[in-house]
Formats: sequence, structure tokens, C-alpha cells
Amino acid sequence: MGKLVTHYDNLNVSRDAPQEVIKAAYCTLQKKYHPDLHQGSLQTAQRMLLIQRAYEVLSDPELRRAHDEWIDQEEQAARRAEAIKVQRQFQAQQSAKSQTSTSRAATAGQPRRTSRPFGPRLQRHFEQNWHYYLAITGLVYIVVANEPGVLPERLSKPYLANPASQPPASPLLPGLGYQRAATTPYGYGWPTGADYLAGAPQVNNDGLSTVTVDNSQTSSDFHVKMVFLDAPQAYPAREFYIPAHATFTMEQVRAGHYDLRYRNLETGVLTRSDPISVQQQITASGNSFQHVRVTLYSMVNGNMQTHQLNEKDF
Repeated sequence: MGKLVTHYDNLNVSRDAPQEVIKAAYCTLQKKYHPDLHQGSLQTAQRMLLIQRAYEVLSDPELRRAHDEWIDQEEQAARRAEAIKVQRQFQAQQSAKSQTSTSRAATAGQPRRTSRPFGPRLQRHFEQNWHYYLAITGLVYIVVANEPGVLPERLSKPYLANPASQPPASPLLPGLGYQRAATTPYGYGWPTGADYLAGAPQVNNDGLSTVTVDNSQTSSDFHVKMVFLDAPQAYPAREFYIPAHATFTMEQVRAGHYDLRYRNLETGVLTRSDPISVQQQITASGNSFQHVRVTLYSMVNGNMQTHQLNEKDF
């Protein structure tokens, strides 16, 4: 996982910086990256948007507290992922050592017998007449096998000889017990195409930016929530359905930080994307806004890293 970039990084201040330091850093960077000094530079314009949004969040106590909580959650997730990685590496090393020890023991050879289980004369007799004993053993087996009730019945007929008599396969997915609901959580039928869910709140619609979710190259339908992260308590700003091989665009999205939380309606698996930054700024020449495009995790070369999600967080 790459280094976590926060609003503190965008202003080049520490997490415990007081408001006067944050304001001074903002003024310094604003002068350095002012559009009048970098005419036509797209990179500078993008940098200025990040600086502006960072100051808006860090100068507001409530938004700053929510941002700090998000940083703590991401750092905890990174530590858990690193611990799991180290544990798996250790287990792999132990497994490799165990296999090596087993292989060496198997090839070391057994100690030579120092005595025979039979007397010398009986041993020579058996070695000279072993074929007679083998023939007698075969005759005994044939007699026993033809005696009713002696050998198990499963040895006398092939297993699953009549597939038609077997019970039908379960309609549930193996190991998950998940089955797609006939209606949405709001009691309505699923839309026939990519669309917002009827009955679900659709808010944060006072911006100019758009966010497009691309599901055009996957074979699964998804139930998606776009969650607003810059509030003291994160909340779903948009909730929609997007079928396989489709795209969906959300318009008039307010500037801020969001993530996508989505359920695969074929498997029930829940996933969360990395945070998405939607930026907007009013300049002397007009409004500056973004058109963000996000590909779902199962698409080849998708542009978002994803994380597993609990049911209570969806």
C-alpha cells in the first residue's frame, strides 16, 4: 500500500500544527502556486486546488476532527495488513522448513535388519514356494467375495452410477449462503438499468463536478454507495444500482472526499475503494471543477485499490 497522503501533507504541516501555523502555511503556498505566476500550468492549477481544499478542512474544527479520524482508520488498516503479511511470510518459511525436514527423513534410508522374523529353514521354504501361497490367497478372496453380505455393497457397483437420482445442486453460492434479494433495501424492485435507487437519499448535489463509475468490463451487477467522508460522521451521499457492462455518472457532486462501497450482487462480497477527492474552486476566471472516473475493482487495470468491508460499514 502506498504512503497515505493527507491534508497535512498538502500544506506541509504536522498533524498537531496550531491554526496560526496552518494559516501561515496556506498563505505561503498560495503565493507560491498562484495562477498568475504559472499561466497555463495544469499541474500548478491542480496543486492549488489541493492546497485550497486542505485549508478548508484543517481550518474547520469539525472537518479537521473527521479528517484525523479517517487518518487513524487508514493507518490502523495499514498496520493490520502489514501484520498479516508478516505472519503469512513466517508461515510460508515454517512450511518450507517442515517440507525440507520431511523430504530429508524420507530419503535417509531405513536401518538394516539384523535378524529375520522367521527361522532360516522356514524363510527359505517361503522364498522358494511363494507362488503357491499367492495362488491360495487369490482362491480364498474369490470365495469370500461371492458370499452374500461379506464384502460391502459399494465394492460391487460403481459410485453414483445413476446421476439422475442425485439431489439437485443448491441454488446458493458455495460457502457463502448468499442469495440476491428480489428487491432493494428500500422495498422497490431493482432498476432495469444503471440508476439511483428509489427511496434512497441523494444529497450533496450542490456542486459542479461529476463522478462516473465504470463497470463496463465486469460480468457482475453492483449495489453502490458513494459515502461522504468530510463530515463528523460519514454518510451515503448517493446510492445506485449499476448492472454488468454498464457505466453510471453522478452529476452536481459537491467538492470533498468520498469513497465507494459496493456489494457484488452475484456473490454478496462487500468492498470499499480508496478515498476519492472531488475538487472545485471559484477563481477570477470562473468555476474550476472536476470530472472523476472510477473503475470497479474487478476490472482489468482498474484505477482504484480496494479493501474488504464489513456488513455494518456498508
